Amino acid sequence: MASSSTKTHPWFEICHSRPSAKYQVFIFPAAGVPGSYYNDWDRNFPEYEFSVVIYPGRAKRSSEKYLTTIKEYLGQLHRELLPYITKPCIFIGHRYIIKL
Repeated sequence: MASSSTKTHPWFEICHSRPSAKYQVFIFPAAGVPGSYYNDWDRNFPEYEFSVVIYPGRAKRSSEKYLTTIKEYLGQLHRELLPYITKPCIFIGHRYIIKL
């Protein structure tokens, strides 16, 4: 598996790379909340590496087609995110993401 600290990926952005972190945290932001909002979350949690999920059609992926169904979203997320999970992980979501 790829190390989350050595690769970049369009689906998520690592707030601060922490190769020695015990856990990976993937944040699914609410609509309209920029990923940069979460950049300082790890200040008091050195054992966690925080990554913000970037949805197709938003932010640096604004030229991509929006996903319109949960099934489509889950299929792509599974393919793209799974190889980057290298340690125990936590998912933090807002609103519709709780359906996942």
